[in-house]
Amino acid sequence: MNKNQIETYLKLTPEQRDSSFLIRDILLNNIFGNDTKKVLYYFGKDLADNFEFSSINDIMTIFQNLGLGQISLSKVKKDIYLFQIEGNEISQRFNLDKKPEFALETGFLAKSISEAIERPAEGQFTVDDKKRTVSIMIQTIPQ
Repeated sequence: MNKNQIETYLKLTPEQRDSSFLIRDILLNNIFGNDTKKVLYYFGKDLADNFEFSSINDIMTIFQNLGLGQISLSKVKKDIYLFQIEGNEISQRFNLDKKPEFALETGFLAKSISEAIERPAEGQFTVDDKKRTVSIMIQTIPQ
């Protein structure tokens, strides 16, 4: 457990605190260690299994309604979908963790895209620490 992260969290007002930070960034990391990123990716895929997706708009609406951040589709090129996520949820993650991970969101989007277009898909995320932005690339696998 990172003591600095806990101290930063405790300095927040109750309205600013988000217990998902404690679970995702501290407790799961303590349990799974180096495998946390993989585990969260598959947790995201499992979460997506609870919904039906027929379009990209469905995916983006549910993503936002789940409180995962404001999402926009910035580029579609052949088999690649590039999303940007931002908003208060994302800013909060950067405030609490200098190197936040977005594997849960990436897994969720990979599974959602896969279901919507009926093709396998995998994803990866990129974090720009200086700009505090997150990009998620989902690539579908041709059949």
